[in-house]
Amino acid sequence: MDPTFDQISASTLADLREDIVWDNFFVDTSLQRMFRAQGALDTFLGGTAMMEPFVYDRVIGGAIPPGSDLNIIQKQILAATAFTPKEYVEQVPLNLFQTNVINGGPAAKVKLVDLYMTNAVQAGATDVEVDFWRHGQAASTYVLDNRSIFINGASEAVNDGYNPSWDGNFFQYYGGQVRNAAVGNSLNSTPVWAGTQAGGTGQVSFKLLLEGYLNCVQEPDLGVCNKALFAYLLEREETKQRLVAHP
Repeated sequence: MDPTFDQISASTLADLREDIVWDNFFVDTSLQRMFRAQGALDTFLGGTAMMEPFVYDRVIGGAIPPGSDLNIIQKQILAATAFTPKEYVEQVPLNLFQTNVINGGPAAKVKLVDLYMTNAVQAGATDVEVDFWRHGQAASTYVLDNRSIFINGASEAVNDGYNPSWDGNFFQYYGGQVRNAAVGNSLNSTPVWAGTQAGGTGQVSFKLLLEGYLNCVQEPDLGVCNKALFAYLLEREETKQRLVAHP
């Protein structure tokens, strides 16, 4: 192996396409891709928390006899949730001698600065996508793991405070607001749970899949699972009946 380069390698240019690097690490994030396609963007303009007002009740009213006295009372119908910003960091240390001298000029077919910054954006998107499917609350009586530094994800949003989410936790609070108290169940999204009341997992079935589908406010257009789960669903739900004719 010495010398490292033979005479052909030392005397002939390599075929290297400009600005082409195959990414064998990251895959596109399905949820964020759907959000971008729909233009779902809520710009953060600063502040100690992100407030999300919601209507949780109706005004007083209904049928009355003609001429009846009315007791006029202004009833509170508006509440809010508040989510604190969470910080994510992707580290990109660069050596200026390498990026500006060696990896500079016409010899630089792939710009290292652009490559690292693109990788950092993909890493940040992946971190957010993975954490979205969990929660961002501190550990408590019904929340087993402390994830207060992470974003507030779907497992706490899709919950009703009584049934465990897919991570086995009960979320009685959401965005700092108590569920099932003054706001009633207007902040709840009841999960379809196949396991035990203690959070133990159970088996999927056609009934559970259908209930989850029908519980959506509008027809869902995104399902997220890995190849193993998809194969498992097909194996369970696509079992064919075979009739054997006997002489």
